Amino acid sequence: MTEEEYLIDMLEYYTKDKNRRATTAVGPCVYSPTKTSEGCAIGRHLIGSLEDKKAWDCSGSISTCLDSIYRRNIKDIRPEWMKTMNTAFLEMIQNLHDIEHNWNEISGLSEEGKKELIRIIQLFNLDFTKFTKYLTPVIS
Repeated sequence: MTEEEYLIDMLEYYTKDKNRRATTAVGPCVYSPTKTSEGCAIGRHLIGSLEDKKAWDCSGSISTCLDSIYRRNIKDIRPEWMKTMNTAFLEMIQNLHDIEHNWNEISGLSEEGKKELIRIIQLFNLDFTKFTKYLTPVIS
């Protein structure tokens, strides 16, 4: 999966139902599945056991998880295609997904979320035309 395909997959999954965002009763999003979600933007693609995903839950951000992998504190349960992705890109996807004000009940992405999406597209030189449907009516 390419960065563009991954970002589109995330947008499709979470704009259809904001409740899929894998938040818990205390708020933060988690890598492991919940009653309403397969997991967070990264977690739903992890290929390990539920126990492995819960270890990621305890580790925190994607950067912290990657550091924990290198220190051999948690298993690397990323699919091969994710292992080649830029860490900054994964962090930005995680932040777009995790931050509540990036989402609304009407169109999925809020105005703040659309601005963040544009920033990701520009920073990683993605094909803007593949994302226009998520940016309407605001493209700036």
